[in-house]
Amino acid sequence: MIPFACAVLAAAALGAAPDDAFPRGVDRSSLVRGNTEFALDIYAELRRQEGNLVYSPFSVSNALALAYAGARGPTAVEMAKVLRFPHDPGRLHPAFHGLLRDLAVERRDRCSDLQVANAVWVRRNIELDRNFVGLLREHYETRPQALDFAEAPEAARRTINNWAEKQTRGKIRELLKPGVVDKETNCLLTSALWLKASWASPFLRGDTRPAAFLVPPARKVLAPFMRQTETFNYFEDETLQVLELPYLGDELRMVLLLPRKVDGLASLEEKLNLVHLEGWLSCLKEHLVEIALPRFRVTRDIQLREPLAALGMRLPFSNEADFSGMVGSGRFSLTRVAHKAYVDVDEVGTEAAAVTDGGFALSSVGAGKRKVFRADHPFIFLLKDTRTGTILFLGRVVNPAE
Repeated sequence: MIPFACAVLAAAALGAAPDDAFPRGVDRSSLVRGNTEFALDIYAELRRQEGNLVYSPFSVSNALALAYAGARGPTAVEMAKVLRFPHDPGRLHPAFHGLLRDLAVERRDRCSDLQVANAVWVRRNIELDRNFVGLLREHYETRPQALDFAEAPEAARRTINNWAEKQTRGKIRELLKPGVVDKETNCLLTSALWLKASWASPFLRGDTRPAAFLVPPARKVLAPFMRQTETFNYFEDETLQVLELPYLGDELRMVLLLPRKVDGLASLEEKLNLVHLEGWLSCLKEHLVEIALPRFRVTRDIQLREPLAALGMRLPFSNEADFSGMVGSGRFSLTRVAHKAYVDVDEVGTEAAAVTDGGFALSSVGAGKRKVFRADHPFIFLLKDTRTGTILFLGRVVNPAE
């Protein structure tokens, strides 16, 4: 098993629940679909940055749902629009609760380990609305924690960082850099997601060999390429190849999107929306595939205030913010939404969420119909939970040697 961890800030792990934990009368598919649209919206903003990228869109949605619980008026309308929340608040938070419980349920045969945690950190002496506190406890299994942002911002920063490191098994360290928390901070919302899973069909370390990875426009780097030939879900057209790699337990899968052209990443990212993604995934079929995939490890610190503002979420960070459902008196606004993600992919598996059971029989496809998937130039990856359809991690590899 290998590690894959993420935090937006962080919180306490949810307990196990039966598979039917999702509340009756709430449409989970519309919540997941909205979260997926938001995931791709955020990617469209983050892709403007250079280099490798990884983040957990579910962790971001989950953390901001905590803030949305206290938003009112135009602030709530703006947040719901940007976050693609499909339900009214009375149904949204029970829906998130059901989804969180479904994701945290004990994995089949303990093939993978997934934990989700939430926390709300508020300035000491701020009294939060009792209904808001009750909603957090009932649907997000967390309680607000008071910190002395005014007099001891550095101590508050260390407390949050220690919490994030603990929730992600030490993979997310120094979530908040010095100076991020200051005397003006009123509230920080945190959501941590940690997963560890093993491939259903692991790569043999003895088959891993160094090879060139092409970094556009005209650079080559040496990277260890994992190799195997097995039957996987696969799709191709004239512009891209799509490969789905399952984890043990068949509850998690990694999807790789590889442009045909070495310099085709930007074009592929332009097309990465819900309609295209659903279309590509619906076309996946079993094929015998010869795979060459570089080992990669990506860590990324992201400040989400500007990307969220670019999508239209500005009021929550302004002096005009209305979080009267969180705190009844006085103006209250968000100051930071910080995110840090980590992914490590090697021959054994990935540290992230969910797993997949067993490989497919090689006999179903003739050797003459073998497909070749050689990820020797920039590609996109996503890790999804198969039971709920939730995208847990999304990112790209531009240079595996970084």
